[in-house]
Amino acid sequence: MKYGIFSDVHSNYDAFLEVLKIYEKEKVKKFICAGDIIGYGAEPDRCIEKVKEIKALCVMGNHEYAIKNFKTAELFNDTAYLAIKWHADNMSYLSKNFINNLDFNITEDIFSVFHGSAFEPEKFHYVLSTENYLENLNYFNTKVLIIGHTHMPDVFYFNENKKNYGRITGDKFFLEKDLKYIINAGSVGQPRDNDKRACFLIYDDETNIFYIKRVEYDIENSMKKILNAGLPEVLAYRLLSGI
Repeated sequence: MKYGIFSDVHSNYDAFLEVLKIYEKEKVKKFICAGDIIGYGAEPDRCIEKVKEIKALCVMGNHEYAIKNFKTAELFNDTAYLAIKWHADNMSYLSKNFINNLDFNITEDIFSVFHGSAFEPEKFHYVLSTENYLENLNYFNTKVLIIGHTHMPDVFYFNENKKNYGRITGDKFFLEKDLKYIINAGSVGQPRDNDKRACFLIYDDETNIFYIKRVEYDIENSMKKILNAGLPEVLAYRLLSGI
C-alpha cells in the first residue's frame, strides 16, 4: 500500500490540487498530514474540505492552534499574524470545528506524527539541528517520526544508542531494518528551501521505499487569490522564489 504524506499546505489550494493529482495517479490509499493546512494563503476552507474528502489523518499545526486559541497568535510575526487574523475572520464554522478537534500528535502504523518537535508539541519547536533531531529520539516509539513546520524536506536516521546517525540526501531512500527515522515532509503550499514547487512524500510499504516528490502548480493563480483577498503582499510574492 502507498501512503501520501504531506504538511504545511497553508491554504494554497492550487498547490494542493496538483499534489492530489499525483497521489491519485500513484494509487495512494492512505493519507497523513503533519499539520498547518491553513495560514498564509487564501483558500483555507477548500483545503480543509479536500483533507476531509481524502480522509487524511491530520495533526494540529501552530496555525490551526492559533485559530483554536487565538492568544497564541501573539507569538507570530506581523505578516503571519495578519494572515491568521484574516483566517479567523473568514473561515467557515465547519472548518473551525474540524480544526478544534485535531490532536497534537497521532500514531498510525509505523508512524508517529507531530507538526513540530515531539518534545513539548504544543510549543511547536523547530527541528533543524543535529541536537534537535537527537533530542526527539526520546519522544516517539515508532520506526518513523513525521514532522513539518520548517517548510524544508529533511531526513535524519539513527540507531537506538544514537551512535550511528546522520542525514540522508536525495529524493528516494530505503527504510533500513535497524534504524529509526525523522522525516520532515516539507511544504505543499509555501516551500522555503529555494524550490518553489510543491513538496510532498510517498511511502510504499511493499518496497519499504520513501520518495520525496515535487510538482509544479499555478503559482500566479495562487498569488492572485492572495492579493485579491487583501492578505499581505509578501505572502504572494514569496511563492515565486520558494523562500
